[in-house]
Amino acid sequence: MILLPSCSREHPLALAADRSVRDRCGTYCRRRQYAECAAFSALLARHDVAVTLTLIASVAQNGVIGRSGDLAWRDRDDLQRVKHMTLGRVLVMGRRTFDSIGRPLPGRRTIVVTRQKDWAPDGVTVVRSIDGALAAAGDGEVICFGGGELYAQLIDRADRLEITEIESVLDGDVYVPPIDPSRWSEAERARREGYSWVTYTTH
Repeated sequence: MILLPSCSREHPLALAADRSVRDRCGTYCRRRQYAECAAFSALLARHDVAVTLTLIASVAQNGVIGRSGDLAWRDRDDLQRVKHMTLGRVLVMGRRTFDSIGRPLPGRRTIVVTRQKDWAPDGVTVVRSIDGALAAAGDGEVICFGGGELYAQLIDRADRLEITEIESVLDGDVYVPPIDPSRWSEAERARREGYSWVTYTTH
């Protein structure tokens, strides 16, 4: 579990998933999409919310997940599985991952981590950091949706990995870190033609 600051009506600068509280936060931009509060560090020690973090990725044998701003591999059944696992949940992703998708995915809340100050598409919560994203997500399950930088920063903080293990080597320029067997145990495996769906949980 990751412990993050919760919203608090007694603290109007709290990072919050609750819209009525967020609207009171003076650090939000005029469009109320910038979800990182200047008081984050102080709040971190004062308010606890339990967040379950899941990483989802389709990974080739050589660790490749992306190529030239897009996925390195696609499979219809795999995309349907990802849709099923993410509907109704909060997705955290980097800006380049969002740009490759092109829009917020229906039925899911999208939080994008970017350093680009003026980037604020409709229907997206924009934050500056990983911690800002997790705090803005609020309580419950949060899904890391890519790309490689976010996977690298969050894999050691995650509770579960949902990995499509592709049985081939792919060309690409975006990678995920290796899965550390000292931290992760295989909990479930479903074999398909040319790939497997694998769930990993922490020891």
